[in-house]
Amino acid sequence: MPTKWLIRNCGVREHHTHRWRALPFLLVGPFLSLFNQFVVNVAADPIGHDLTASAPQLEAIVGGYGLVYALGLVTGGRLGDAYGRKRMYRVGLLMFTVASALCGLALSPMELVVARLGQGAAAAVLLPQVLALIKVQFPDQERVRALAAFGVSIGVGQIAGQVLGGAIPYWNVFGLAWRPIFYLNVPVCLVAWVCCGWWVQESRSSGRRRIDLPGSLLSVAGVGLVLVPLMGAHRTPWWPTGIASVAAGALLLAGFLSRQRRLSRDVDGQPLVPTWLFRTRGFTVGVLLNAALYSAIIPFSFVLGIYLQRHLGESELAAGLTFTPTGIGFIVAAQIGPRLYARADMGAVVLGAALTAAALALVLSIMLAGGSTMTWPLLGALLVFGFGIGTTLPLVTGTVLRYLPTEQSGAGSGVLTAAQQMSGAVGVALCGAVLFTGAELGPGASPTPYVLAFAAQLLMATLTVACAAWLRHITRYQPP
Repeated sequence: MPTKWLIRNCGVREHHTHRWRALPFLLVGPFLSLFNQFVVNVAADPIGHDLTASAPQLEAIVGGYGLVYALGLVTGGRLGDAYGRKRMYRVGLLMFTVASALCGLALSPMELVVARLGQGAAAAVLLPQVLALIKVQFPDQERVRALAAFGVSIGVGQIAGQVLGGAIPYWNVFGLAWRPIFYLNVPVCLVAWVCCGWWVQESRSSGRRRIDLPGSLLSVAGVGLVLVPLMGAHRTPWWPTGIASVAAGALLLAGFLSRQRRLSRDVDGQPLVPTWLFRTRGFTVGVLLNAALYSAIIPFSFVLGIYLQRHLGESELAAGLTFTPTGIGFIVAAQIGPRLYARADMGAVVLGAALTAAALALVLSIMLAGGSTMTWPLLGALLVFGFGIGTTLPLVTGTVLRYLPTEQSGAGSGVLTAAQQMSGAVGVALCGAVLFTGAELGPGASPTPYVLAFAAQLLMATLTVACAAWLRHITRYQPP
C-alpha cells in the first residue's frame, strides 16, 4: 500500500451519539435491495400474465435489476468515498423512491424493465454506503453487533421477498394485484431519507474528488458482456455469439485490471479497486467466501420456488409460505450468531456454512426421493438452511471488513458487495440455463433439471465451508 496515498486519504473516525438511532434507517437500504431482488422471483408469473410479457421481457424484469445492481456496486462505493457516504445514501433513497413508483405505475413490459433497471442502479448507490458508514462510525467493540444487524436486514429482506412475492398478488389489495410490492418502497424510503438527514453523520475520504470514469466504463462493459450470454444461455447460441461476447468481456476486464494496478501504484492515482487490498490474504479469501456463499443461497430460493410451483403445482401463496421455516431459522440464528462469534470467532462462520451445505444436501436428497411440499423433511431442511445462513450472513461481511483500512471502506465494500451480487447473478443465470433448456418442467416431469441445479449449489456451499475453514486458519495465525 503506498504510504503517501494512505496518509493523504486517511480520514478521522468519529463515533457520534446518534449512531444506534440512525442504524435502523441505514438498514433500510440493504433490506430493500434484497427484498426487491427476491420479491419478483415469486411474483413473476402474475406480473407476466397481467402485462402479457414475453419470455425475454419477463427475464429482463427479473434479471435486469440484479445485473445493473452488480455492475454498479464498485462505482457506487467510490461515489460515497468521493462525495460523502451520507449524501450518496440519501441520493440512492430518492432514486429508489422514484424507480419504485415507476415500477408500480408501469403499463407495459418495457416500462417495467426500464423502471427495474433504475431500481438496480439505485440499489448499487445505496448498499456500499451502509457498510462504509457502519465501519467508520461504530467503534470496534460495537461494530460486530452493527454488522450482525446488517446481515439480518439482508436475510429478512430475502425471506420477506419470497413470502410476500406470493402473498401480495394473491391478496390483490384494492385490486392492484402485484403493484403494491413496489408501492411499499415509497413511504419506507422517504421516512429513511428524512431520519438519515437528522441522525447519520457525514463521512468521506479526504483528498481530491475524482472518479475513475474510464475504469467504470471498462468494468461495466466487461462484466455485462460476460453475464448477458449466461443470463440468456437457453436462447442465445453459444457459437459464435456467446463465445464472442464472453471473449470481448474478458478482454475489457483485463484492461480494467491493468488500469487499476497502474493507478494503485501511483501516489496520485485514485483507482476504483485498489489492487493492494488483495495483497492481504484474509481479504482475498473473505471475498471468495462471500462469492461462493451467495452463488449457493441466491439461486436456492429461485430454483426451489420454480420447483414448488411448476413441478409440484403449488400456488404462489403456498410456494411463498413454504419458505417460512427459513425465516424462523434465520431469526433465531441471527440472535445467537454474534454471541457464538464472540466465543468461537471464525468457528461460528464454519458452523453456519456447514449447516447451509447440510441443508442443501437434505433438500437434494428429498427431491431425488420424490418428496413434496409441506412435509416434515422439507420443512426441517428449510429450518436448518435458515439457521445456517442466519449464522453465516451476519458474520461474513464483518469478517472481510476487518481487513479494510477505514479510508477505503467505500471501495472495499463495493468490491465485496459486487462479488456477492455478481456471484448470485451468475448462479441464477446458470441455474436458469439448466432449467430452461427445453425440458418439461410441469407436474410429473423428470426432476433432473432441478437436481442438477441443486447439485451445483451444493458444490458452491461446500466451497464456502472450505473457504471459512481457510479463513479461520488465517485469522488464528495471522490476526488482522
